[in-house]
Amino acid sequence: MLPVPDSSRLTHIGFQPPEQDALTGALWVRFTDGTTGYYDNVPLDTFAQMKLSSSKGQFLSEQVIRAGYPFTKAPLPDQTNA
Repeated sequence: MLPVPDSSRLTHIGFQPPEQDALTGALWVRFTDGTTGYYDNVPLDTFAQMKLSSSKGQFLSEQVIRAGYPFTKAPLPDQTNA
């Protein structure tokens, strides 16, 4: 997972496709309160845009949560890619 410096909401983000060439996958997040989990079926392009965003927390709220991607609390898998 990638560290998210200077965020009041997130400490890390990562992406894990279900298959090698998949265009959607799990957007993993670790919140500042320690909660870890993933948003399912998020397009890889959305994760790429999030990495470039100046505010990862705001991007998460506006582009992932409001879009209705389901969130599941879960421990981190061993191979979450950034």
